[in-house]
Amino acid sequence: MSAATHWHDLGPRVITGLVLIAIGVTTIWVGGLAFRCFVAVSLAAMVWEIVAMFMQAPSRKALVVVPLGVIVVMLPMLPGLCALMLLVCVGAILADNNRRLASVSIGFVGLAAFGLLGLRSDAGSFWFLWLAAVIVVTDIAGYFVGRTFGGPLFWPRISPKKTWSGTAGGWIFAGVVGVVFMAVGNAGPGIVLISVLVSMASQAGDLAESAVKRRAGVKDASALLPGHGGVLDRFDGFMGAAFFMLLVDLAIRFPP
Repeated sequence: MSAATHWHDLGPRVITGLVLIAIGVTTIWVGGLAFRCFVAVSLAAMVWEIVAMFMQAPSRKALVVVPLGVIVVMLPMLPGLCALMLLVCVGAILADNNRRLASVSIGFVGLAAFGLLGLRSDAGSFWFLWLAAVIVVTDIAGYFVGRTFGGPLFWPRISPKKTWSGTAGGWIFAGVVGVVFMAVGNAGPGIVLISVLVSMASQAGDLAESAVKRRAGVKDASALLPGHGGVLDRFDGFMGAAFFMLLVDLAIRFPP
């Protein structure tokens, strides 16, 4: 494989990533309705991708879930959870196969979306940006370290490109992010360990999404994001990290 082929997707990946980072950082910092809308649109896109993956011949019927996905996040918590239950049922009806897996996947990303909203509200913009930085750096480090050093695959049956070197690189650089935020914030040394654990949770979300795609027989969730595939491909790490941080938040009160 030539060097040009090895890095063929780098250009579109970088451009799309920079646009997403700009939108994400802005909405996280502004918070409120702007962040809620960002999460709502992302959730709607991910749910559409899940339903489309499990349809024999993806059609316009899958678009039914898009407004439902937006409504789930825009409503208050209790009505939103009821709307999520409806969304899970609709997604299962639309799916032509693996309906149980489709339902679980929709429920997972829906609950994770609520987790992201709660984290932004409880932790504040600064510490939510820390979370986003850990996840993004984990992904970037995993990509470059893995492509550069290669080596044994982490879990070839699920993810044929993820290597141990890239996985470990994500942990190391996530720890560096923790050190940086410990220096500029008022967190203790524990933030470094939590950063590494968040990195692992993010990678677990990525592996879970890879397993779902393998069951669906697709390479990417969709082609919405050049260089990345689908929205689910880009935000699977956030979903895994969101669940982990919900558990951590029960024991640790973030600085205001």
